[in-house]
Amino acid sequence: MFKGMRRVARFGYITVWRGRQSNPMGRAGAMSDEVMEYIYRKNGDDWQRVARCLEQVVALRPQAVDAGVELGNAYLRLGDAAHAARAYRRLLEQEKAPLDAKVEQQLRAQVARIDAGEDPSTMAPLRNPWME
Repeated sequence: MFKGMRRVARFGYITVWRGRQSNPMGRAGAMSDEVMEYIYRKNGDDWQRVARCLEQVVALRPQAVDAGVELGNAYLRLGDAAHAARAYRRLLEQEKAPLDAKVEQQLRAQVARIDAGEDPSTMAPLRNPWME
């Protein structure tokens, strides 16, 4: 995280560094927060942009339920059933953190509807469980 940085000052327990910090997990968390704000506070509807950002998030944080659900929802809204199912399945298949039983049931039902050939434009997106 501090590779290539140098300490330039210290004030008690506070240290000032100069350089470029690399923190991919922190960036993924911040990006996820920004996307959720874009969707829920700003009523954003650029689903291509949402999908592009959340693909980066879930690559580093596959256990992030909010990001995984919203990624699947973004693809669903774009009419891309294959990518929506892949996003929901990725969340089901990750092993970093167990899913809540209700969330898992909802994800499996959504994937089953997609696999059965239901038209994605008629399917309701999943409710993000982190928004409850």
